[in-house]
Amino acid sequence: MNAILDMEPDVKSELAGCDAGKTGLQVSSSLLAGIKAILFDMDGVLIDSEPVHATCISTLAVEMGGRALVETELLSFKGVPDREVAAGLMRLFPDSGRDAPAVMKRAFDLYVERFALVRLISGAREFVLAAGESGLRLAVATSAASSMQRMAFDAFDLSGLFETVVTGDDVKRGKPDPEPYLLAAERLGVNPAQCLVIEDSINGVKSGKAAGCRVVGLTTSFPKETLLAAGAEVVVEAYGV
Repeated sequence: MNAILDMEPDVKSELAGCDAGKTGLQVSSSLLAGIKAILFDMDGVLIDSEPVHATCISTLAVEMGGRALVETELLSFKGVPDREVAAGLMRLFPDSGRDAPAVMKRAFDLYVERFALVRLISGAREFVLAAGESGLRLAVATSAASSMQRMAFDAFDLSGLFETVVTGDDVKRGKPDPEPYLLAAERLGVNPAQCLVIEDSINGVKSGKAAGCRVVGLTTSFPKETLLAAGAEVVVEAYGV
C-alpha cells in the first residue's frame, strides 16, 4: 500500500477505500505531489521512548508529592518540552521544595538510568532512509532537550540523516505552539504547506497543524480517534516494510 503523504481531494477519496492504519506508512512518489520535506517528531515517532518517559515522570511525582499520577495527569505530559514537564510537576506538588532546574536534572538522570530500555520504532530508520533517497528534505522537531536528542541520535545512528534538528532548547514556545515546526521548515527553506509532519501526540499534531503543515498521526502513544480529533489528516499504526 502507498504512503499516506498527499492529502489532495483525490487522495482523500482514494484513502476512503483502504485501511491505511493497518498497512503502514511507506514512501510513494505517486502520493507525494506538493510535498518537499518531512518533519519528524522524535519520541514515539523515531524512538520508542514514551513508556520510559512515563516511568521517569511517575517516579518524580512520587518523589515530589508522595503519590503516583492518575492517567489524565500522565497523558498531559506527553509531547511537551522538559521545562513544561517540570513546571507541571511543580504546580501539582508546590511543596516539594524543588525548583525547575532541579526537577529537569532529576528527570534527565532518571532517563539516562533507563535509556537501555529505549528502542527504535519499528521501520522508522528504514522509512527515513527511503524518504531521503527519494529526494525529500528531512528534519526533526522534538520537545526533548538537546542532551536527550543527542543521546538518542548517538545510540541509534541517526546523526547525519536529517538536515536540521529543532529541540526544546531551540524554541521559546513548545508544542502545541507551531514554533517548533515553523522553525524546522524555516531552517530547511521550505514552505510549511509543503511539509509533512509525522506525530504521535495530541500536542504534536496540533503544533504541526497550526504551523500549516499536513500531519500524519502514528498510534504509538494515542489511539487513532484521539489523533484524528486533534487534527491529523490520516492516522497509521506503523511504518510500512
